[in-house]
Amino acid sequence: MHAVPVAVFILGVAAGLEVMSGRMLLIMSVISFGVLVASYGEINISWIGVVYQMGGVVGEALRLIFMEIFVKRKGLKLNPISLMYYVSPCRYTFLLVKFLKLCLSTL
Repeated sequence: MHAVPVAVFILGVAAGLEVMSGRMLLIMSVISFGVLVASYGEINISWIGVVYQMGGVVGEALRLIFMEIFVKRKGLKLNPISLMYYVSPCRYTFLLVKFLKLCLSTL
């Protein structure tokens, strides 16, 4: 999903965590244009699918922004992507335990 970095940046600007600059606007425009060109060729587009996908993108961006806000309150200097290096292994462990519990219960 190439739209997530754009959504994170836009929501970060709205939350006051990021600063909008001409260079960043150009980069985000190029990314958005690439996503637009890549999805233009889809003949049988499902608008409900587009709504679900955009909801997922906004939800993921909000999660990353809220993580950054909470980390900054604690005084740490990590951006959302760097924070994922620390959070992802913990999330994986807890999800793996739940997954194994569900799989073993169906056997």
